[in-house]
Amino acid sequence: MADLNDMPELDDVQTGVGDKVAVDIKGDGIDLNELRSGNAADFEIDPSSLEGGESENRYFDHEELFKQLNYDCLDDGCDSSDEKSAPFEKIRRDMTDISGGDGGVLKKIIKHGAGCIVPSKSLCRVHYNGYFEYSDEPFDSSRLRGRQHQFKLASGESILGFELSISTMKRGEISRFMVSSSYGYGKMGVPPRIPSDATILFEIELISFVDQGASDEFENFSEEERREASFDQILRVVETLRATGNEAFKLNQIGRAGGKYSQAIRLLENANLKDEDAEVIMKKSALKLYLNLSLCDLKQAKSARACTYARKALAIDNRNVKALFRLSRALRQLGDYEEARRNISKAHRLDSSNADIMDELRKLDEEITRSRKVDQALSRKMLNLNPVKKPTTKEIDEKPVSQVLSVFIERLKTFKDEASSTELMLPCVLTDEELVSLENIAKDMGFSTSSVMQGAKRSVRVSKTKDEVPCR
Repeated sequence: MADLNDMPELDDVQTGVGDKVAVDIKGDGIDLNELRSGNAADFEIDPSSLEGGESENRYFDHEELFKQLNYDCLDDGCDSSDEKSAPFEKIRRDMTDISGGDGGVLKKIIKHGAGCIVPSKSLCRVHYNGYFEYSDEPFDSSRLRGRQHQFKLASGESILGFELSISTMKRGEISRFMVSSSYGYGKMGVPPRIPSDATILFEIELISFVDQGASDEFENFSEEERREASFDQILRVVETLRATGNEAFKLNQIGRAGGKYSQAIRLLENANLKDEDAEVIMKKSALKLYLNLSLCDLKQAKSARACTYARKALAIDNRNVKALFRLSRALRQLGDYEEARRNISKAHRLDSSNADIMDELRKLDEEITRSRKVDQALSRKMLNLNPVKKPTTKEIDEKPVSQVLSVFIERLKTFKDEASSTELMLPCVLTDEELVSLENIAKDMGFSTSSVMQGAKRSVRVSKTKDEVPCR
């Protein structure tokens, strides 16, 4: 079953310096002339400017903090034979030097990863905790902040020891690294948070990375080199941009993800195609990007643009269920209910058991009903009419069927004419009321029906009798 709502089309805080936070200063601010002349400048921060926004929560949940405690950093005094050894000295004994022999960065693998070691200048996504000796609580932790940390290797964003550590890892790996002050914050440290000459124990998980070598190389091309770039070169850059967009999407950076997808699609649309095979590859890649862009626009309530990209995807593959679903949702948000119904009905015919499609059908039905009530109320108000009387029992029985039922009635009509099909299963996602209604309609059309239990839910099997099976 296709996942229609969440992830884009996928392939199978700066660590060590702290996140930057904007603050307001009380009074007249800082005298820059005094600073330029080398004099000291006193100022006071407005505490209210530290609240709200996207600044991290400094008050961590006690239960989550307990999970991140590292008792190896403490001297528990239990090992009488080794009572003179400090905690970090004990940890070092099982570690390997990865800094070229000077012992500046040591490593121990806790969980092995898979695939290749992360390439240079890759965009990496990690979780980490940082500890000082004799303290079991992390002084810096992406896990306590509740968000993964993303940065680019060899960009100078993080301390040398942190970058060197990650450059030895594989996707999915979890490792410990002992980083000396010469690879960390130096002799001075960063008081009061980082003490002087501090050695740090990092626990790092490399969640994923994107090799950005192709896109970095392309960025350095001249305009002439870009025009003369081969389709294979362009395609490598496009795939890198799409993967980078996917990484941003996973971090809920929807605008940034859309920017990467847009950049990639512009390169594809302007690429020089040497033959039909290249065109096939280009369309396959463009399809993924159009689908991703339509999803990003839906999440940002840019419905008209979501329609545009979904239609471009359908121009490549007119039976793509995700494109049909996203186009229908965007059209519903724009109030074009008839066109939305045509697209979601087609998506349902292609994937009749998809729960997302059933949910979209119900939402469409509810919005149409709500829209009709609003239109009727406005009409009565404009014409100064009395409130409409309550409908009679006969009128209730004759009310129009819902969008969900209408789709399945059309499916029953199609099933009746299909020579190759003798049975049709109505999905268990339907309500009991909808199943009863469809059973009665099926019987009126000459079919036989039987109940089937799928776990705790009831479904209905519709079968053709011998006389109703069309001639082959």
